[in-house]
Amino acid sequence: MRMLKKNTFVRQLWTLIDPVVQAEGYELVDLDFVRGKKASQVRIFVDRPEGGIGVDECSRLSGVLGNLLDVEDSVKGSYQLEVSSPGIDRPLVKQRDFERAAGRTVKLKCDLPVEGRRNFTGTLLEVDDKGTLVVDCGEDTTVSIPWDCIARANLVVSTEEIFGHGSASKAEDRNRSEKR
Repeated sequence: MRMLKKNTFVRQLWTLIDPVVQAEGYELVDLDFVRGKKASQVRIFVDRPEGGIGVDECSRLSGVLGNLLDVEDSVKGSYQLEVSSPGIDRPLVKQRDFERAAGRTVKLKCDLPVEGRRNFTGTLLEVDDKGTLVVDCGEDTTVSIPWDCIARANLVVSTEEIFGHGSASKAEDRNRSEKR
């Protein structure tokens, strides 16, 4: 499976955790590990394949995954486990994530400059089999970004996507109504 750069330890955790998350009926979206002086942090982002996961589901999965990590003794020393939804600005990690995001606005941070830049925001037009993303950055600028250059990627969600096309916030709707 093609995924963005992760260190060896995180890839090992991913390999351990992913089958359990899938067996529970969810999708492993992302996984972060931060080693701390007193306690390390393991952050696991999960979602339903069709989208939308609740707090109770995350809490239940936290218990299942915490037991797994303890039994396998995967994380040495003390650690804090956080299982949560990826949020609306969902990270894009696996090639499948990028393919599902085609036509949507994405924000990319690159390790190395591509055409003189490291940060890109635009419409993801294409993900090809060679590992290149094609992004329309507006103003007639289309950029091809090699997969191996991408350090981090997220969806960018507009207020129109949150509140519905053409719909303004409730306060703006109220102000318009009062002016009529």
